[in-house]
Amino acid sequence: MAHVHFGLEHRVVVVTGGAQGIGEACARRVVQDGAAVAVWDL
Repeated sequence: MAHVHFGLEHRVVVVTGGAQGIGEACARRVVQDGAAVAVWDL
């Protein structure tokens, strides 16, 4: 799969359900794209 750059520098992303699985993968990906990430999970 090709890497798509979304230009997330200087942005904050909130990921719900980010402790494991798909949420964790999404959080890790947006960090790679330059975002600051807040992970929320219950």
